[in-house]
Amino acid sequence: MSKLSQYGILYVDDELLALKYFEKGFAQDFKVLTASNAADGWEILQRNNPEIGIVMADQRMPGQTGVELLEKIRYAYPQVVRILATAYSDVESAIAGVNAGAIYRYVGKPWDVDHLRIDLLRALEYYGV
Repeated sequence: MSKLSQYGILYVDDELLALKYFEKGFAQDFKVLTASNAADGWEILQRNNPEIGIVMADQRMPGQTGVELLEKIRYAYPQVVRILATAYSDVESAIAGVNAGAIYRYVGKPWDVDHLRIDLLRALEYYGV
């Protein structure tokens, strides 16, 4: 485990396979927490703050979108870096979220582990690690 493993990254996605893939790809480098919906993600963030430095959320989820969750996090936990994962068809929502200041950046789905690792490292630098 690297030094970065002490910093939590919460990934929220209703696709269970994506959650498993994320955990497998990043648990060696980071402290990975996952949630299968926005409500569970919010609870995990509340229980594990201030250990979580990044929340990455899928845009399309039942109940609450990724942008809605990340906007909520922005007001309650402004220090947390927010990343939106989105398919090509949702790019307009992602851009609107970034422009509104609620989101640090967005990543396309499916994401590449190596490219996403770089994005996460940069986000932690932004977080102040």
